[in-house]
Amino acid sequence: MLVDACWAGFVTLLCLVVSAGVLSELTVGWVGWLAWTLLGTSLPLVWRRTRPDPAMAAVALGCVFQLVIADNVVPQNLAALMMLYAVAAHGHPRWRYWWLAAALVGGVVGAWDWTYNWVRPAGAQRVEYAVISWVFVAAMSVACFVPGALARQRRDLVQSLRDRADSLERERDSMARLAAQEERARIAREMHDVVAHSLSVIVVQADGASYAVEHGDVDASRMVAARTLATIGDTARGALGETRRLVGVLREEGEAAAYTPQATLEQVEELVAHVNDAGLPATLTQVGDERVHEALGPAQQMAAYRVVQEALTNALKHAGPAATVRVELAHHPDRVELAVRDTGRGPGGGSDGRGHGLIGMRERMASIGGTFTARERVGGGFEVLASLPTRDPEAPTAPTVPVPVTTGRPRERE
Repeated sequence: MLVDACWAGFVTLLCLVVSAGVLSELTVGWVGWLAWTLLGTSLPLVWRRTRPDPAMAAVALGCVFQLVIADNVVPQNLAALMMLYAVAAHGHPRWRYWWLAAALVGGVVGAWDWTYNWVRPAGAQRVEYAVISWVFVAAMSVACFVPGALARQRRDLVQSLRDRADSLERERDSMARLAAQEERARIAREMHDVVAHSLSVIVVQADGASYAVEHGDVDASRMVAARTLATIGDTARGALGETRRLVGVLREEGEAAAYTPQATLEQVEELVAHVNDAGLPATLTQVGDERVHEALGPAQQMAAYRVVQEALTNALKHAGPAATVRVELAHHPDRVELAVRDTGRGPGGGSDGRGHGLIGMRERMASIGGTFTARERVGGGFEVLASLPTRDPEAPTAPTVPVPVTTGRPRERE
């Protein structure tokens, strides 16, 4: 606003200097001339950018007043040209073209008023001079209006680009937060699967050893304790290694974390053997050949492994004594099916209701486009069913021959 005030002062000074010679031709005295200059020229220029439309209205009234008190061009008309630029650049979009039209119409009236008193005698020469004057006024009006319109267009374009950049930045931040939340959820599932499975094995082994020590003879108790401690140590070391792997993935930068080994379907056999050693009779049966479909990706194999691991963990915790568990892995051209069935007490057996295993398994299957079902068996026990889609459903089909593969021999719990 300070710049606008300086422009208003400059125009006022210009009017004082130039109008001194034509003051005698005006129909008002110094007081009227000064009031016209201040109210119709100088003061409106102070608000030419903050209140452009009211300021333009004040200047337009000053131009109408000029038709009464003066019959020629005066320095105050400079304010009208400056206001045309201002309304084009800062005024209301719907009003700016009306102001340009008003300037063009006012140019017609002003040109006729000026030539009526300047040109003698009347006739074609007066009309010719009036047309020339109006063309000059129209050209000056358009020449001031167009730069203002272009400045407004450029300012709107810059603002739209800024808004778009802000929107993209907000979208990027939102995507980053979503990615971080998904990564936290994935890590939480990994930690749950690793820690819950290992601690379940340790608890089962510890309880079994405690029972053997209390109710068995000394020699048998020593053998059970030694075997139990070995299993607990192996399980704890495996859990520690898995935990270190997860922490290493969090700390790795760039693409180095992509080379960290991950669990695969080939390790399911070791997992079943580990559960079998923990005291829960478990068997693994594979149906079909994995060559009938395209090789599963790392994410799919990790999801399948974790589902089996969590299902076996639940069987360890909730199936109860004298239960058995059977793991089935079936390969089809368009999918891989997993089934973990136990003969235990069914859902709710020994559960505290605070676990998140089923939710994690369902989320894993959903993340790779698979299906998941967990339900009570009709004949007793519990079963977990999962299906993973392969990446190439059109792979050639090979004959499916059941080939049972049994890991470990079912035995009585100690």
